[in-house]
Amino acid sequence: VSFDNMGYSGELYFKAASTLSSSTDTDYYIYYGKGAATEPSASATYGSQNVWESNYKLVAHLESNSNDSTSNANNGSDTSVSYATAGKLGYGVTSNATTDKVSFADATSLDITANLTVSAWIKIANSNQRWVISKHNHTGNQRSWGINTDQNVTNPGGWDGSVDNTGANSTRKIYRGGPSTMDDTWHLVHMTFSNNSLTLYEDGVDQTANFSKIVDNTVSSIY
Repeated sequence: VSFDNMGYSGELYFKAASTLSSSTDTDYYIYYGKGAATEPSASATYGSQNVWESNYKLVAHLESNSNDSTSNANNGSDTSVSYATAGKLGYGVTSNATTDKVSFADATSLDITANLTVSAWIKIANSNQRWVISKHNHTGNQRSWGINTDQNVTNPGGWDGSVDNTGANSTRKIYRGGPSTMDDTWHLVHMTFSNNSLTLYEDGVDQTANFSKIVDNTVSSIY
């Protein structure tokens, strides 16, 4: 939910039931102006943990903290980040992309080796290279998957998507140089991987054909 008190406008997103009909109207009701209204507990029928079904492993809205909205409880740990800046919906996290970060501990629910989709809203003002979202061990530089912005000469201001089979940067896919995202406006980026196929979307449009396949090994499973 996002509400602009000055502009008297807002946005509401919700998850519809899977029984929606293509031929019969389905009514949804909302109420407002009720000061006594309270949010359901996370585990309640209409709580956040039941909105995100079992295929969602981590959902972080990053509006005031890095808590996970799924039942997996993959809550983050913040290092010097700020939640005081307006985000795409509500507030968002601000980082200097060097020392500021949000970290999520390793967990069984995040050990995804086959079908994978990761996404993030990003707003970046300059062309410094940085990780947007990734899974890897910094100590041993063992990478599993990631999305990062690209200062490479392929397309300064674009972005990369990658998956790794071994974690040793030897059997992997790196697609680099997509459309520019470093224009200080909001962009929605997605990366999907399935059956050795890596697909990259920007603002809902498949942009894979506009990326250079820097490395395109066969990745049978994600590290």
